[in-house]
Amino acid sequence: MNSLEKEIELMQKEGFLKRAFKVKGKNVPHMLLSGGLAIAARYFYAKHAGEAGMSDEALAPMATLVDIGVFWGTYLPQIAYKERKEMKEKGKYVVSKIAKKVVAFGGLFGQSEIFYTGISIALQYTFQKMEISPENASLMIQIPAVLFFSGAMPLMEYSSKVGSEYLFKAFKKQPKPYK
Repeated sequence: MNSLEKEIELMQKEGFLKRAFKVKGKNVPHMLLSGGLAIAARYFYAKHAGEAGMSDEALAPMATLVDIGVFWGTYLPQIAYKERKEMKEKGKYVVSKIAKKVVAFGGLFGQSEIFYTGISIALQYTFQKMEISPENASLMIQIPAVLFFSGAMPLMEYSSKVGSEYLFKAFKKQPKPYK
């Protein structure tokens, strides 16, 4: 029985939610740390860009990019370091295991940012047009987002992990090209 089959068996036995939080729930403190850093970065960027006279149209996407950059720039290294043993075999890094992690991280990034980016930019712009200061608008977006994603991230990480395992298993079954 390979690791994917074992994981699916455990998921069926324990249930998806329970298994996801058991396997990936330990990453919530890292999510909160990175989320807190992103809140601070976005707040200060929005405050200073707003004071410098940046237009609402320019500030909304830029504040979101600062937020995304700080969050992922601090979150992924924490998780990669924490899960580094999963990428090794006999004390050495294995390319296929690293590739599975990269695919899982890519899936995680895609799941979260597809929705968050558009919503965040639209809300930042809308709040600023309602005469809410840029820094307060950023707080109104970020705090609920960090709380939501702290609960959702284990589910998203787990589904990305299982999904990447499934993809790699599917690619292994492909026939070799004819030479």
